[in-house]
Amino acid sequence: MKRVSWLDSVRVFSSLLVIISHYVVCFKDFDNFPIMNFCFLYSGYLGVILFFAISGYLVNKSLERSSGLLNFYKWRVGRICIPFATSYVVLGSALMILAIIEPSLAEYSPFADALTHDGFPKIILFGMIPHDINLTTLLGFGTGGVFVGEWFIGTIIWLYLLAPFLNKAVRRAPLVTFAASILISIGTFYVAEYFIQQGKPIVGWWLFTTRLPEFLAGMILVVYKDFFELHRRKILIAAAIWTLIIGSISVALNAELPALMLRLYPSEPRSLLLSLTTIYLFFALMEYLNQKFPPALAKINSFAGISYIAMLIQHIIIYVVTDRLELANLQTFGLIYIWLLITAIIIYASRLIKNFSEPLENYFLKRN
Repeated sequence: MKRVSWLDSVRVFSSLLVIISHYVVCFKDFDNFPIMNFCFLYSGYLGVILFFAISGYLVNKSLERSSGLLNFYKWRVGRICIPFATSYVVLGSALMILAIIEPSLAEYSPFADALTHDGFPKIILFGMIPHDINLTTLLGFGTGGVFVGEWFIGTIIWLYLLAPFLNKAVRRAPLVTFAASILISIGTFYVAEYFIQQGKPIVGWWLFTTRLPEFLAGMILVVYKDFFELHRRKILIAAAIWTLIIGSISVALNAELPALMLRLYPSEPRSLLLSLTTIYLFFALMEYLNQKFPPALAKINSFAGISYIAMLIQHIIIYVVTDRLELANLQTFGLIYIWLLITAIIIYASRLIKNFSEPLENYFLKRN
């Protein structure tokens, strides 16, 4: 499929927002970085919904190209599982090798525990398969995050499994389907809250049913592209006014920062009032910037090819680096320097992993 520049921009910036957010989480308990926490602590929420929206947008194109349902699933499996498994092996092995110099690094590798306890190779093989953290935790297969992919990988797998059926529903009854997805999202969130109160290890925000609206928003934008192009100016104005009004009300009603951020970012049902219009406005902004500043954006877009792998491995690299720093002693310059260093490591590692995974994808998907 021919690459679309503004879609690449969405990929890159959504990944960047997630990386910044995970980095800032490491400093959330320190009072000397209040502005950083205010601006970026919750930016990962926004990055993830943009990721789901772009996935919904692109999956429709994939469905149109596929000769059948099995062919579609084959492509999705290849594009998700091969980079996932490659990231698991390459990064896990690299940490074990580096552990020769710094033994504490072994604790970050899934191979260390599997090699020193019963269960090898079952534990390693299970970890190499993308899975849903909520589901595996509830079934007793795990108690925390997986080595790569975090929670979003399981969510996107479920959404891709449903994609052909969601696509048909969107084409037949877009408003009903979208409204139903919002109701399902809100219902899932509160059902999860009930189970949390019962002591169940589940996170409502991570469930694929909670993230249905963003995925469908991307689908609707491409299925009804002609409609959105015809009424582009009116929709942009309406979305901007709506976002401004709802955002202002949220600020007025929530003086405390945590409460305000939960309303502004997509982490609870009320935030859907803003997150859905934010998706449309962000897509429009990226399209505008690519038309206005093509050379500059072309350089940024060159990182789009590794954005998925970067999303898989970034939190591991961030934690490995920051766990070895006296974070409380960092000043603004040190904070920026460490972030740039971590970002450079993520980019380098992502490109290295892509060099391994791309030939496997080409072979599996029979691409030239």
